[in-house]
Amino acid sequence: MVFSITLNILFVIYAIILIPKKGLTSYLMSEQLLGRYFNNNSTQPVRFSSYYLDRTSLFEIIPQSPNDIIFLGDSIIERCEWSEILENPNVKNRGIAGDNLYGMLKRLDQVTATRPRKIFLMIGINDVISNQKLEDIVRKYRMVLANIKRSSPETEVYIQSVLPANSRFKTPVNNNLVFQLNQELEILAREFNYQYIDLYYFFTIDNELAYRYTNDGLHLNGEGYAVWKEIIRNYVY
Repeated sequence: MVFSITLNILFVIYAIILIPKKGLTSYLMSEQLLGRYFNNNSTQPVRFSSYYLDRTSLFEIIPQSPNDIIFLGDSIIERCEWSEILENPNVKNRGIAGDNLYGMLKRLDQVTATRPRKIFLMIGINDVISNQKLEDIVRKYRMVLANIKRSSPETEVYIQSVLPANSRFKTPVNNNLVFQLNQELEILAREFNYQYIDLYYFFTIDNELAYRYTNDGLHLNGEGYAVWKEIIRNYVY
């Protein structure tokens, strides 16, 4: 018993201190790790990486406006120069590499504080990569939408489907779960009276991200973002 407790303590210390330095999926000690030891009511702190904290602190000092069109999500959002590709100075990039639904919930007040005109969401792939259950992902996604609806009821919200990965990506991704998640997101869009945008249809072949749109199997290249731009152009303006 003593050995088991000691081993668990050592594992948590390893997870908190070492894993973030290796840059694994998440900016935080995610529920996949901490959930084994602490329940949802735990007072144990969630540790965020310096990158996540740097990005959120930057967002705090950037001027905001009710005319803002926010692109909110993970690295797939962050890696695009949205304002330039869409030729619209009101478009703001609020992507953070490695972000998941928990992280988005923690920083959502930053986005809704000024009640932006539109929010384009792309989030969920890191939750899939960390092997979370579909019902848990959907539950947190619903919380994100409910918080936006409550805090910024006039904001137009666009729920963009999650994109799968392909074999170029070194970490296994459950593309079947991605497909199921997108089905649930379409239902959530109707539930909240938000617009669902099916990017998945345009980017996939045989339930995988088309190779022409990616170099690493997960993130998009320039051609991919050019396609994305054409899909959403009429929603942005």
